Amino acid sequence: MPPEPLSDNELLDLWHGGESDRVEFKESARDTKDIARTICAFANDLSDHRKAGVLLIGLRDKGECACLEVNDELLTRLSEFSSDGRIQPLPGIDVEHRVLGGCDLALLRVHPASFPPVRFRNECWVRIGPTTKMATLDNERRLSEKRRAADLPYDMRSVQDTSIDDLDKQRFQEEYLPAAVNRDIIQADEREPGEQMRALDLLGADGKATPTGLLLVGRDPRHWFPGAYIQFVRRGGREITDPVLHQKEIDGTLQNQAIRLGEILEIQVKVAMEFENGRHVERPDYPMAALHELARNALIHRSYEGTNAPVRISWFEDRVEIHNPGGPFGKVSAETFGDLGVTDYRNPRIAEAMKYMGFMEKFGSGIQVAKKALRDNGNPDPKLEMEADWTQVTLRPAKS
Repeated sequence: MPPEPLSDNELLDLWHGGESDRVEFKESARDTKDIARTICAFANDLSDHRKAGVLLIGLRDKGECACLEVNDELLTRLSEFSSDGRIQPLPGIDVEHRVLGGCDLALLRVHPASFPPVRFRNECWVRIGPTTKMATLDNERRLSEKRRAADLPYDMRSVQDTSIDDLDKQRFQEEYLPAAVNRDIIQADEREPGEQMRALDLLGADGKATPTGLLLVGRDPRHWFPGAYIQFVRRGGREITDPVLHQKEIDGTLQNQAIRLGEILEIQVKVAMEFENGRHVERPDYPMAALHELARNALIHRSYEGTNAPVRISWFEDRVEIHNPGGPFGKVSAETFGDLGVTDYRNPRIAEAMKYMGFMEKFGSGIQVAKKALRDNGNPDPKLEMEADWTQVTLRPAKS
């Protein structure tokens, strides 16, 4: 059930009470970075109010009405804070246009996160009285302790019989940590690697490795997840019974899988020379941007729980099929799969980590980026299919 809207009287009480650790005034929405930090701080709920933080846009610092024009464009821009990927885990935000005492306001309600700490561009922010500040190490530790283990997504739960010894500390410190955490924070952080891994959900509170840790910095991910690999097959025809021209099993960490798969896909692409507008233009049968987006989406969104099936990429003469073991999840259904703005994450920490490491550009945009790349290259739109326990995307080559 969606939360009940705040009544006018409740909003007036918050307005007249002034700025606090639950209330912030903004004269306008021009400073998007400052708004994002405030949203991050409210989502972290360091004071443990367990109530939504309220951002009132259209009020000056002392509470005077700023006579802001609140229109649909402004409200749409504000709602994008909950889905554009700069704040992770994705915050719960309600956006409304309210008029109080003749003053137009844009109201943002930010709900406390179930899985703090929440970060904006790798930085954790908290609310201290009426001020938004970067979290200290002690603040982050307190936020981590607030989580309820039973409610954690699968990729953040402890894996039985594992320990920190199943994670590669050197890979963590050299590859993952610099990508996931601001350099200044790393330099000031005197914690042991184990504590740092706990803060980033690579280790659980009990010292056992999580699926995120095992899949991103694990010594042997496939030992714990037998299906954590990509099965690539190139066939010399249009049927599954046609001869196999090339096949490969790609395993290791998720980032290694993404890199190695990209190299294999580039070899498979055929490039034709076409004459357009008085010059020769190279046109691949499949654009690499689309192949990268869709293959990486399969790695990130697949189910790692209760299945030993791999991600399968089957390359035929007339199509490419990308199949992963993971059906509908959360807001995404067979009917809304691929729709603009409809996104949810079976593996939120894995998705966040892959973005930090440069394998995603923007959350929730993969299908749309792939569709645009295909259209620009002259390919048909992809065929999207989804059942209870699998998802498949089929691509057709560009027309020559």
